[in-house]
Amino acid sequence: MKILSISIPQHDTSISLLDKDKIICLEEERHNRIRSYKNHHNNFIIFPNKSINYLKSKYYINDDTIDNSTLLTPEIEYHEMVRDFYKNWFDVVGGNYWKNRVNDLAYNAQLVFEDQVINLVNGLKNKFPNVKNVALSGGVFANIKVNKRINDLDWVNEVFIAPSMGDEGLSLGSAYIAKSKLIPDFKPFELKNVFFGSQIEESEFYEIDTNKFIIKEYNPEEIAEQISYGKVIGFIQGKYEHGPRALGARSILAHPGLDSTYKKVNDRLKRNDFMPFAPSVLSEKCEEVFYCKKSKYTGEFMTMLYDTKEEWQNIIPAVVHPIDKTARAQIVVKEKNPKYWEIINQFYQKTGIPLLLNTSFNTHGEPIVRTLEDGLKHLNNGIVDILVAENKIFLKK
Repeated sequence: MKILSISIPQHDTSISLLDKDKIICLEEERHNRIRSYKNHHNNFIIFPNKSINYLKSKYYINDDTIDNSTLLTPEIEYHEMVRDFYKNWFDVVGGNYWKNRVNDLAYNAQLVFEDQVINLVNGLKNKFPNVKNVALSGGVFANIKVNKRINDLDWVNEVFIAPSMGDEGLSLGSAYIAKSKLIPDFKPFELKNVFFGSQIEESEFYEIDTNKFIIKEYNPEEIAEQISYGKVIGFIQGKYEHGPRALGARSILAHPGLDSTYKKVNDRLKRNDFMPFAPSVLSEKCEEVFYCKKSKYTGEFMTMLYDTKEEWQNIIPAVVHPIDKTARAQIVVKEKNPKYWEIINQFYQKTGIPLLLNTSFNTHGEPIVRTLEDGLKHLNNGIVDILVAENKIFLKK
């Protein structure tokens, strides 16, 4: 099998947005870093190169330019310049001209970014016309919208994105390279999971304050029933995930079909309102709910975005993006993650919904839950209603 492998580190193709005190910085880097300028140019605006000719005709621009952007002096009238720039940039580069400048810039930067990556991928396809399968790595491909654009290309049969696509994956890649040199017959293999972190020590279960918590034996049917009632579950099993996605080892689980779920979980985790939640779906039922026939393997690591079938969009609102009706689904395979699969299956038997809302077990901006003590703190603070840790269920007294 021939595979087109593409790796783009995030810092090499970053599009970042800064909106603070009349400063907007749109930075588009390719091969060269933007060099430092004189100290008095602390407040500046960097524009994509396609807008330069228009702006030169209307505003004073430093003669000192760099490869992909131009520095403008801070003396230019901010509002007039930004208004004209927005209209020109959207007309020339693409996107829609909306009134909300911050959201506009982020939205249109995403569109331009996607187009540039698609141009790159199609360009490589022209060089290697017989290749139908694409493997992607680098922090850029944490951006699931661009992953979907690649997956939707007619000539692509299958896409795989490295589960640890960012810098955290360098350690894993280095280990595989070292192993390939130490073991001459080392060959590529199917990655079944990324549960490479630490796990709860047995001794931790003997240090629990029983005056604070009720402890019960684990029962997946009971947990599924509690989720169906609207309870939010903290779920810990085995070693935690390597990479940016929660895959059922350190997860928060909730009902995807209740109208109250999104706000309840979002508020508890102190997340931004625009951040969608992801579903974990039984592999046997994925194609009933999502258009996921293509690139299902990478979906096991929650690195692909799928369209939701119309008949399901209103049934599972907590995990479907309200605008484009997509979902960053994790496809759960029984043989690879049996304990997690069983909870979802029990929930399916009770509700007819073959998936759960799954998000990482941490409040926004905080480290992932690692120890039993971490999990109990979330239970005690009301982040979750019930904690499952290995073969025990914990409830707050």
